[in-house]
Amino acid sequence: MTKFISNKTALHDKGAIALPTVLILAAALLAIGLAMNLASYNKIEIIRNNENALNAYYIAEAGIRDALEKVARDKNYNTGYTLQLNNGTATIDFDSSPPPNQIIITSTGLFDNNTKKIQASFDMDSNGRLTLLSKKEIF
Repeated sequence: MTKFISNKTALHDKGAIALPTVLILAAALLAIGLAMNLASYNKIEIIRNNENALNAYYIAEAGIRDALEKVARDKNYNTGYTLQLNNGTATIDFDSSPPPNQIIITSTGLFDNNTKKIQASFDMDSNGRLTLLSKKEIF
């Protein structure tokens, strides 16, 4: 009979050890899962911000191209304006005192609270033909 009681006690001890072990393993798995979820969320936010910044850059590019079309139609065009696009805007400004035979255009693209600014300078020959001299992003 003593043997039977000691076996029952041994089984009870195994059960007492198994419950905390299972709880510790479950807590560790939960912590790992939450950490992976947080890391994924942060990466998604970084990707979204990069995509929005790229959209702002392309909107600024579109502003430069639109301004070039206006200059191609009217060689003396130099009035700043705002261009509305799908989900953003480009604000186009012309340098008020460029060097002779040059046009300097600055376009600021805005998309979902992201702003990118591009400045391009062009040389205009006597026929009104434009040649790109430089183009850079302004920070």
